[in-house]
Amino acid sequence: FPVDTRPGEQVSLLTWPVGIGVEEAPSPEGPFTVRSKDANPTWIVPLDIQKTMDMPQKVVRPGPENPLGAYRIRLSKGLYSIHGTNDPWSIGRLTTHGCIRLYPEDIEALFPLVRPGMPGELVYQPVKLGEDGGRVYVEVHDDVYRRIPDFERYALAEVRKAKLTARVDPELLRAAVRAKSGVPTDVTRGAPSTRRDAASR
Repeated sequence: FPVDTRPGEQVSLLTWPVGIGVEEAPSPEGPFTVRSKDANPTWIVPLDIQKTMDMPQKVVRPGPENPLGAYRIRLSKGLYSIHGTNDPWSIGRLTTHGCIRLYPEDIEALFPLVRPGMPGELVYQPVKLGEDGGRVYVEVHDDVYRRIPDFERYALAEVRKAKLTARVDPELLRAAVRAKSGVPTDVTRGAPSTRRDAASR
């Protein structure tokens, strides 16, 4: 979010795909502050990660073999960081020990935009709602950490929380929840067709 944004102001946001923690080591949730940031970081490998390595290393120096990539943003949440990668195929997957991993070109864009002390928040939102041109859209992803026992109920609760109940067609919402396409889908009451809408966006 732009740092000079005022409450209620509509702004353009920057978004990037990420890699997140495996099921056994999920990425954390909640508020944080940026503790520090460094280019060409040296990775001091935690002992629990050393135990999982084929050839255990205590220290990985900067360079093409470093899984942190060229940039690291340290968070106030333990040892977790937002960092690059030397393995671009891992983005969009559960591949880290909890860190947030970005494509090299994306972390390069994010790195100069943050500063130590800047606040942020890590969220887990398989169901996201948005509005565009008077229409209501829902984007539904898999519950990769299996935290939601009833996905449909969760989605309806998110609609209520956003105060959009009167504008959302519950059948279209249910269809989007079942599909889990990860694509914004029009769920406005009277929307012509979720399939046609998704294809046109």
